[in-house]
Amino acid sequence: MSEATLNNALKNLGYRGRQSPHGFRHIASTALNNQFSDKEQVIEACLAHKKQGVKAVYDKATHLEERIEIMQWWADYVSNVTDNIKAVA
Repeated sequence: MSEATLNNALKNLGYRGRQSPHGFRHIASTALNNQFSDKEQVIEACLAHKKQGVKAVYDKATHLEERIEIMQWWADYVSNVTDNIKAVA
């Protein structure tokens, strides 16, 4: 898959200029922070954001178990949204 694959898919679906692949990360970040406001560091790990400053030097935690929980919630959320879209269509 090339860098252009997702952009081309969105363009072909009629979303050119309205949505970008990175925009899905914005949507996920917003939804996850709404649901798990007490787990900001874990959400940042889910989004593959690197720790900054002293924290990056000393904190090597990966939060794997919590990331699994959060990403399962996200998968269920997206599945529910798509099921609801199919039901309306």
